[in-house]
Amino acid sequence: MAQAQTFQHIEHARQIATSDNSPVLWGATAQYANPAATAHNLDGWDFTTAMSSRYSTDILAGSAALAKSFNNSAIGLLVGSYGIDGFKENQLSLSFARSIGKHAYLGIQANAYQIQIEGFGQSNIADLTLGYWQLIDEKIIISASIKNPAQLTNDDRRISGKADIGLGYIISDKLEIFTSVDKSWDSGWSVRPGFRYAPHQVLRIFFSTDTSPSAISLGLGLQLNTGLTADLGINTHPILGNSLALSLGYLIQK
Repeated sequence: MAQAQTFQHIEHARQIATSDNSPVLWGATAQYANPAATAHNLDGWDFTTAMSSRYSTDILAGSAALAKSFNNSAIGLLVGSYGIDGFKENQLSLSFARSIGKHAYLGIQANAYQIQIEGFGQSNIADLTLGYWQLIDEKIIISASIKNPAQLTNDDRRISGKADIGLGYIISDKLEIFTSVDKSWDSGWSVRPGFRYAPHQVLRIFFSTDTSPSAISLGLGLQLNTGLTADLGINTHPILGNSLALSLGYLIQK
């Protein structure tokens, strides 16, 4: 089971709702996808927490992420746990993002995993995520990240990695379309188009699809007050079933 470790299993509701599209994940939620976006539109503290259930089973994940801005930069922290009785995967991630121009950022995230298997002890694994994220002319979003690049030249296959490129286009305050393409080291390509629609200033609706495996994701986001948000995400897997996640976030601006 330890050999089967691939990507982080910790999931945010907005991440599930958008099929892991990093163009629409920033601030504290960027810790779940592309750390470069941690510094975007952040002037203070951003906190989020998430709970998810995998495939309508007792496989549960809980996590919390924090981001803090300073001097055109941001630091982030993500902690989480995933698994069932007898098998647990704990995660600790630290990230740093730096502005390199107007709404353009570079980021790095160090991830440490502890895998505990009842009767077999535990093992520790670490990897890195490197990212770039940019908003151009307040309309076009470019996101690129690479997870665990050392695996490209390393024979240790306990963990894998992937490269991801995302594009987003903000049509208006109400509508944004996005898509991402990724390639994992040990499997094929995946394409994940979707959109975000905001019919009201307090409500966001997400819809996205994934080609590998073929799946559909839906989500709702609520802006409850100036800083408090809530997200609900649902993913439908063609074989394993549905996954559900709920997230709460709070932003404290300076």
